Amino acid sequence: MKVLDEKGRLFGKLNLVDLLILLLLVLLVVAVVWKVSGSRAPGDVATQDDLIRADQVVSVRFDVLVSGASSEYMEAFERYAVGSSIVRDNNLVDGKITDMRAKPCTSVLSPAGDVLSVSGTDRYDVVFTVEYTGKMNTNCLMEGRQPLRVGADYLLRTLFLEVNGHITDVEILDK
Repeated sequence: MKVLDEKGRLFGKLNLVDLLILLLLVLLVVAVVWKVSGSRAPGDVATQDDLIRADQVVSVRFDVLVSGASSEYMEAFERYAVGSSIVRDNNLVDGKITDMRAKPCTSVLSPAGDVLSVSGTDRYDVVFTVEYTGKMNTNCLMEGRQPLRVGADYLLRTLFLEVNGHITDVEILDK
């Protein structure tokens, strides 16, 4: 039996041109899947310096900025913040507020979204530093159901405090 017959078919069954087109289509599908999924192994997540496996336990330090806190809040922050454990879903989690820094606030957003100047008032921008140990999600660091990403809103909750802020820094302490 000949490999190519007089009509150009392989083994008398497949046309050589059809086979090349089929091979090109298969290669195209493989290239698209590779491009869409990337070259990472499944379950790996890109992080600051290298890759961390999903579900790996990691320790992180992150800063939460609370803008425009009044002096009454500052008194409570100074009394209860540093050393307090983080609460998530009414349970203590493996996280603590390790530091708090405050500076006088110069402007705040009104409920309508306008920037208001508050220089010389009793308003403060407060940065809380939190250290947390937890599992990596498949696409980001998570604290409970809250993503730990710079710019993300964050509800900081302890036994005695609950404030809304924004994450301004995230650092992986160990892998």
